[in-house]
Amino acid sequence: MPQFALAPPRKPDSHLYWIVKHGVRYSGMGAWERLLPDSTPWQVVTFLSRLDSLPPSVDAAWRSVGG
Repeated sequence: MPQFALAPPRKPDSHLYWIVKHGVRYSGMGAWERLLPDSTPWQVVTFLSRLDSLPPSVDAAWRSVGG
């Protein structure tokens, strides 16, 4: 199961966007800046910021991905 299921991020959307786009040095969280259009990190941020309120079917599907 993804780690975000245990502790969803509690940061402003703009901070999450920066993290997704630029990564976090020395953490294993790579940068996606040159690989994705600007709209994609915002889609990821939207998902992350709503982890606590996903519809049950979406929540179950997302949690099953990590096996």
